Amino acid sequence: LLLAARIWRKQHESMDPSCVVSAVQAGGGGVMVWGIFSWHTLGPLVPIEHHLNAAAYLSIIFLDFCANHSLSITNTMFE
Repeated sequence: LLLAARIWRKQHESMDPSCVVSAVQAGGGGVMVWGIFSWHTLGPLVPIEHHLNAAAYLSIIFLDFCANHSLSITNTMFE
């Protein structure tokens, strides 16, 4: 998580503890999401909690996209 903040200080206060914001960096974390967009609209961001195989991918497309947009998966083309 990257946080941005403006800190107003005078030139001689550059290392004053009240003018410094510390940050802790840690590795190993991550988030995977699936999303869709078109020229006209944005679709939902769907969190992917496990490995994504073909069956899980089709499930996301059918449940989270087609169902929300009243589309039939049999007459819809995805590229």
